Amino acid sequence: MQNTRYKQIITAFTLCTLFLHATQQQEQQKPKPLYLFSHGLANNKTQVQAYIDEKILPPTAITFNYPHGRDTKTVFKKIPVTNRVSLAQQYDIDALAKQYDFWQRHLPQLNKDCIIGFGISNGASTWINFVAQKQPKNLAALILESPFDHTKSITDGMQQAIKQHLGLSIKNENIESFMKGIFRKYDPNGLQTIDLVAQLSKDLPILLICSKADTRVPPQSTINLYNKLRLTGHDNVHLLMLDYAQHDKLISNPKTKSLFTQCVHAFYKYYELPHNAQLAQDGEHIFSQTQNH
Repeated sequence: MQNTRYKQIITAFTLCTLFLHATQQQEQQKPKPLYLFSHGLANNKTQVQAYIDEKILPPTAITFNYPHGRDTKTVFKKIPVTNRVSLAQQYDIDALAKQYDFWQRHLPQLNKDCIIGFGISNGASTWINFVAQKQPKNLAALILESPFDHTKSITDGMQQAIKQHLGLSIKNENIESFMKGIFRKYDPNGLQTIDLVAQLSKDLPILLICSKADTRVPPQSTINLYNKLRLTGHDNVHLLMLDYAQHDKLISNPKTKSLFTQCVHAFYKYYELPHNAQLAQDGEHIFSQTQNH
């Protein structure tokens, strides 16, 4: 009787060990997602490194230069090639579409059925416009920092900044004319993100992130996108609104960078994407508030 019981225990233990071993092997063999990073206007592909350093993106994240991005690591990377700037309109959309297609075809070791898009500001709005227009396959999630809903939001922000810092009152239409003059690929009457955002798949997980202190892309611009998505039945959209950081400083500001990182990993975990377990656990309370707006 005791021998029979002992054999049952040994058999059960052996089966559990084999199962765990097989599961671990399966996890190790499972291809990793393709993370595609879309940089902001006043930056270039090197911007991705800060997000890798903060463990928001893995070292395997793919990036590229938009036509307006200067191929340099010097301070000049902050100065876009103005005659190639389209402010997330067709010129940028086509550039992202080209990269999406290229990396999907040329990186067989990554999981091409699980592409995660990450974008900052102009690069974030370009993601929205690209996905709405091209309806790409295999997109698993979007994480978008400070996307703008309309270029008017940018001109409004510039108008307020000029008045605040220089004491000058400049008409919005004058700023618009100036932008058209230097941003040669930009069309004031062209497509706008707020008009396309509802065309995103209703099942697509989306995390929008913005800061109340951002004066370059006012937070209301990102909030407008979130509200439009919620009103059109996009139940998988989330909004993390931070309090302190200026534009494109959300992960360098010591008051916001941990919240940013933790919330992203909680988002990954919630939608069953690869994540850091500890960071995801730490971010659960933050992520739980991302639809209470």
